[in-house]
Amino acid sequence: MIKSIHLTNFLSFQDCKIELHPQENILIGINGSGKSNLLKAINLLRRTISPELKNFIYEWGGFDAIYFCGNQNEQTQDLISIEYELDKDIISDRFFSFKESIFYKIIINRSFGASNFSIREKIYEHSNTPNIPDSIYLD
Repeated sequence: MIKSIHLTNFLSFQDCKIELHPQENILIGINGSGKSNLLKAINLLRRTISPELKNFIYEWGGFDAIYFCGNQNEQTQDLISIEYELDKDIISDRFFSFKESIFYKIIINRSFGASNFSIREKIYEHSNTPNIPDSIYLD
């Protein structure tokens, strides 16, 4: 189960952490407030467990189509970050036992060339700054 989602430069979210209720959640808001974009972030998590993640981002139009395009003066990085906090009790099974929540982070970097982006992923147990360089790279 997803406990929270932290979105950075993803569609309409510049920097937003959303805490989710363990049983049910209701999305309410005016048009353009980000309800569908939050559902896209959840759908993106589902797509990460298959090799179609990069193709899925292409279907959305690539990096430029999903990069937050609000106040350009505040933009400091050409990256999109989506961090999911997952409930340790739901993920733990007979082979793995976790003491704390598990974090899964996707970082999509703008790059130059044919694909215009690269993807890095990181799974870690603490919410402290993850060591991204030893992440898994997808091409």
